[in-house]
Amino acid sequence: ESEDIFKASIKDRTSRGRLVQMSIFYFNPETEADRQKLIDVVNDVVEKYGITGIDIAFTTNDISLDPGDTDYANPKTAAVINLISAVKSLKDKHGDNFVVTVSSALYTIQGGHSNYSSTSGTFIPIIDALRDDINIVCPRNYAVVSPIPDLDGTGKDPASLESHVSMPDMLLNGFSVAGSNPKPFAPLRQDQVCVSALAIYDTAPTVMQSVVTCLTKGSGCGTYKPKGGPYPNVRGILTDSIDDDQHQGGNFFTSIKSFLETL
Repeated sequence: ESEDIFKASIKDRTSRGRLVQMSIFYFNPETEADRQKLIDVVNDVVEKYGITGIDIAFTTNDISLDPGDTDYANPKTAAVINLISAVKSLKDKHGDNFVVTVSSALYTIQGGHSNYSSTSGTFIPIIDALRDDINIVCPRNYAVVSPIPDLDGTGKDPASLESHVSMPDMLLNGFSVAGSNPKPFAPLRQDQVCVSALAIYDTAPTVMQSVVTCLTKGSGCGTYKPKGGPYPNVRGILTDSIDDDQHQGGNFFTSIKSFLETL
């Protein structure tokens, strides 16, 4: 489609209260020049297209903690420090209407509960430093090679109801971090947390409906019970494969949308 049509599409969506986010991934801002490039590119896209903000969608390999960087409250890794600084600069420039969402991989956040090193837990210091600036955190159930230990200390099958409940429950309750800082990562607000589906191929809509029911109402939870709650204000569901769902008739989207509208 033409650029004019693209701009009109964005304007139509934002005029109806929809978010149109610029996704940032495969980027490692190790230098001041990298930091400034990120700021400049986002500012240009905001000005030219009128997007609503940025989605930080880093994968498990984009940023890695430096050896010896073990205190999430006082990060030393240059890429972590530069990303925090860049987001704060963007938020300062564009104000409260500039939406910041985080959808990095589960391993980069909840993984830090059991292993805070390399790429595991990389986003804990970023989210902690930006918790007043971030609107939504929705870690993607993406490339999970092995189950991630939860607040029970065990890992669940990534496709199971229990895993889909236990991962956001960590964000809603806070959790200890396996580095050198004994202070737990503090809970996020309910309205900052959403639920990530593994994929439409692996997780049926009925499972995700049970996940949301468990978190928002405290019922139908399976073997894992949330450590607090219920949480009626969680922010819905994210899935990586929504385009594939639309091409296949939209069953996942239609089922989930109808269910969420009943809450």
